[in-house]
Amino acid sequence: RRRIAGAVHAWAGDKEGAIMVATELLREPGALKVATLRYSPFWAPMRDDPRIQALIADPKNNAPLF
Repeated sequence: RRRIAGAVHAWAGDKEGAIMVATELLREPGALKVATLRYSPFWAPMRDDPRIQALIADPKNNAPLF
């Protein structure tokens, strides 16, 4: 549900809300993947935001979970 909420924030223009949800979801194992932020159309309105780019580029968000 929260992934959907993040996408709704993104498409509604609430960048702060979308960033907050994305950050929280990336901290939870399996809740959101960096590839989803990068390629999913649900997050398309946020791709140009430097904060999303920073989340995508952050090595700890790309680390394997094992």
